[in-house]
Order: sequence, then C-alpha cells, then structure tokens
Amino acid sequence: MKFHYTVGQKKFYNKLQAIKENLNTGSPIRFVTPYDKCDFSVEPQSTLRDLMKDHLVELRHAYKQVKLYYSGGSDSHFILENIISNNINIDEIVCLKSGIPGADYEIENYAEPFLKKHRDKLRNTKISIKTLSINDYREYYKQGVTKEKIQSGAVGIHNYFRLFWPLDIFGQEYKQDVIHITGAEKPEKNIIKHGEHYYMYLIDLDLEPHINNYQFYSSDHRIQNKEAHRMLQNYLTQEPVSVKRYTPDQPFPTKKLFLEEANNHILHKGKKLYYHNEKEKMAMQWSSEHAPDLLQLWHENLEQLKDYTENKWWNHGRPEMSSVGVLSNFYCLTKNDVKTVDDLFPHGFKKSTK
Repeated sequence: MKFHYTVGQKKFYNKLQAIKENLNTGSPIRFVTPYDKCDFSVEPQSTLRDLMKDHLVELRHAYKQVKLYYSGGSDSHFILENIISNNINIDEIVCLKSGIPGADYEIENYAEPFLKKHRDKLRNTKISIKTLSINDYREYYKQGVTKEKIQSGAVGIHNYFRLFWPLDIFGQEYKQDVIHITGAEKPEKNIIKHGEHYYMYLIDLDLEPHINNYQFYSSDHRIQNKEAHRMLQNYLTQEPVSVKRYTPDQPFPTKKLFLEEANNHILHKGKKLYYHNEKEKMAMQWSSEHAPDLLQLWHENLEQLKDYTENKWWNHGRPEMSSVGVLSNFYCLTKNDVKTVDDLFPHGFKKSTK
C-alpha cells in the first residue's frame, strides 16, 4: 500500500485534491501509511544494511523497471551504495538538475563525481543527468496552475521555485511495473514520549506522497522500525548511537534550512518571496538578477494556488512555505499500540521526547 490521503470516504494520492475536498465538505484530511497493522514495539534483529538489501531485492523482483533518483545526499547515496555493494542491478539512476547556476552544487560536486568514479560497477545501468533550461521554467510557469497539474500532483505540497519533480517524476504517467525510488525519510525528528511510552509518527511534508514516489526507507515498515529504534536508543541512553546513513569516507554537502527564520526571503519588485533551504535561496537570487520574469511568473502561480485553496492550508499563508503538515497515526515503540493524534493529544499536539 502506498502513502495516501483520505477525506471522508474518498482516497487521494494528491494533496491539493485532498485539500479541495476538505474545503468542500469540511471533512478532515487523514494521512494514511502502510503501518497500521504493524507491530513497532519489537526491533528487527537484522542490521539496517541487510534490511535494505532484502528490500532492494524484493523491489527488483517485483518491478520490470527500477529507477533510483540520486541527488548525492546521504539518503539516496546509502541506497546506491547498497545497490553497488550487493551487485543488485537497477535499470536507471536519475539525477535531476534545476539548471540554475549555483543551485545544483549537490549533484555537481557529489553525485556526478561518485557516479563517474564507480561507472564500471554500474555498466548495466543507464545514468541520466537531466538538466532543465531557463525556457523550461518560463513555459511551465506561463501555463499557470492548470487542471492537469492539479490532477497529476505536480503542485500542492511544496511549491519550490526550482523545478525538477513537477517536470519529471510527478509529471509522468503512472505505470504499475515501474518504480521510482527516492531517499525518504528519517524518523529522527518524529519520535515523542507520551506518558511512559514512546511513539513514532510521520508528517506528509517529509515524504511528498505521490503515486509515482516510492519513499524507500519509509515505505518498508521493517526499515522504518529499525531506524526508529536506533533513534529511540539515542534518546534513552544519551549515547552517540550510529544513526547516519553513510560511510565515513564519502563526503556529503551540508544543508541549511530556513523554515523558522524571520529574514528567509528576497525582495522582488517590492514583494517578499520566501525560501526555506540554501538551494532555493541561491536559485531565487540568481533569477532575480538574471531572469526576473521567472520570479514574477512563479509569484503569479503562487497567487493562483491561494485562490484555488481559499488561501487556506499554507504555512503563514504562503504556498512557497509549503502546505500545513498532516500527521500520520502514532506507532508505539514500547508496546504494540497504534493511536491517532486526537487519541494522544485531545487538546492539541505537543511534541516532547522527555
């Protein structure tokens, strides 16, 4: 089962459509995971690497075409490393570049050199480095927020200025025999203590649910369970249990988020346009100087999203700051139990690990 939303009796793989149904009916949006019948109180005995290997072999046998979306970051790299070390053949490795100077440093400085170095171990795998053009941006944003984009799920969760998902994985027709693997997501942020017990939960924003997006770590309950217990051990012992997904000899880019900072915006024609990571900031600054019409077109698209949703469901009323997150059920790590957020927090969600 894939991650999805329900609103009343209706099922959606597209958050914008779920939001529209919520606005039309008043029924709450529920974020559904594959875990509701799983026991998270027992940690798998296998190592994380062995669980990953087993899952990759399962996917290879289950799908005619297996694609890995590789950014050069630690999450997708750990998958690729497992593929190489276990001689698991996949059909394609895809690196998606925004095409905006400076904003593709992760792929250019980490992913591409690694792929070049290990090309002999990937002889049977197609490697696709896809780079957008400035005209791709212009044409995409000139179209506006169309019915087709809404139906395909190309817009709705995160509305980044940089385009890669909308023009690739989110824009492709769904095929049952093709799997698009992405490196989501760590449970480290989402473990809480309630009473005497600890629970793990997910937020839809971290996973970007879409019919074409297979979140490798979170889609397999065994891997998610293993990683959650490693994080829990950190909390309980206060000792540096290894929870990283990479090998020490492979460098990775540092990442900075700006979600809660007051000045995480640029000024464009008197308007504040917000970013929430370093690559967005770099892309917007470059475009402000070299292609200002792109920012204007993007801003017009954001305004159309506000209109479509009655300017609800956006953080701080800003679509570029992502939609308001929806929590999954809560899965207990210390007893066999599953709760809703309302079960645990009838007066409102409060996060604590103490």
